[in-house]
Amino acid sequence: MYALQSNASDIHFLLEGQELSIQFRTSLVLKKIHQDIWSASFFEYLKFIAGFDLTNLSLPQSGQFAWNQIFCRFIVIYNQSIQTGVLRSLSTKKDLKIEELTYDPTAISFLKRLCHSRQGLVLMAGPINSGITTTIHAVLHEMASISRFKIVSLEDPIEIEDNSYLQLQINQE
Repeated sequence: MYALQSNASDIHFLLEGQELSIQFRTSLVLKKIHQDIWSASFFEYLKFIAGFDLTNLSLPQSGQFAWNQIFCRFIVIYNQSIQTGVLRSLSTKKDLKIEELTYDPTAISFLKRLCHSRQGLVLMAGPINSGITTTIHAVLHEMASISRFKIVSLEDPIEIEDNSYLQLQINQE
């Protein structure tokens, strides 16, 4: 809850032995959090609820879970003595309107025009925490609400579930 109140998009964990340090990413800045509550067992719990293979801890892993309408993706990498993890949080509000994304009328107009396209491929890229996933899903949701056509999205991972269009998880294998 403290991370959400601090507008943190990511929570960074560093586990050295039994010592767990935590940082929040806010506005592209990492802020160290002084804490003496969370321990190595909390870090292990995050791996468990994210669905990690707990028998193979030498490989980088990623997993996901949901908590109070917040989708969480957890990624961990290892070396001989240090484990580092990043917990990304994303609101799963499905009915976000394009007009809520920006105050820029040119951007709103462009995104609305995308919603009336009958076919095509749209790729979006940008820095961490710039709103790419939120923007994509706001556009897809609006397209689905005004379209007579089937809309399919290919995602890795599916972060915001929306029954108004077909979402397919990419299978990397």
